[in-house]
Amino acid sequence: MRYKIDYIKFNNFNFDLILNFIKSRNNFFQVVDAKSIISELQIINALKKTNRYFRHNKRIKIKSNIFLMYLGYTTQISSAIDLNGIHRDSENGIVIYEKSSDFENFLNLGGMEKSTFKLPYDKAGFDKKVFMDMAYIDLLI
Repeated sequence: MRYKIDYIKFNNFNFDLILNFIKSRNNFFQVVDAKSIISELQIINALKKTNRYFRHNKRIKIKSNIFLMYLGYTTQISSAIDLNGIHRDSENGIVIYEKSSDFENFLNLGGMEKSTFKLPYDKAGFDKKVFMDMAYIDLLI
């Protein structure tokens, strides 16, 4: 599967409308708070681990929940959402998706726009901890 990553800036967005949109997608579509992510490499690694989990395991059936668990280094879905999901006061978001039409429809909800903000691809010095924490989650879920 080919995922795309885009950055958005929130401006008076309708939080509930966004959550309902995310839940209604048939393809992978997730929005995370940009403050909670160190680098694009963290996102890419979490996506790889999520896909591997779904090839070999089916205990947790919602792909975006597994993805958030890897990003948040936690086995608790509610904690993962609190740590990495968007909140009513989020300023910048990162959208990870499969279908471009989903992203276009998402932007049409209003209250947000594409952003020039961008995470670094890699953040030297943090990778080892990120990968170790994700490997630990592999052992637990």
